[in-house]
Amino acid sequence: MHLNLGRRATVTLAIAGSLLHPIIGRAATTDVARPDTATLYKKLRYRADDGLLFWWLDGTKFGQMDADIRPLFGMKVGTMARVKNQPDGTFTVTTLEIVFYTDLETGAFLKQW
Repeated sequence: MHLNLGRRATVTLAIAGSLLHPIIGRAATTDVARPDTATLYKKLRYRADDGLLFWWLDGTKFGQMDADIRPLFGMKVGTMARVKNQPDGTFTVTTLEIVFYTDLETGAFLKQW
């Protein structure tokens, strides 16, 4: 499956992620009827139960100079995250991420940029 997001969708997701980021450290609740923001974030970004999560992205990094926006290079990103619920209702996430930068025309991995 290949996910191809447009510029607006990508910007929307980035903004939503940045708005939710400060709540990561807050305690999660087990109240299913009224979950708090941390629980909602955990369920949307990771998973509700303990275990591994795999995430990948095949995208383009853009740069801006004055009003000119242009593609710089391709990115192939892979992330593995381990979610572990704690007895006090909080959760921990341990992640491993790898990013490869690629040439926009050939798709070859870049050794320098």
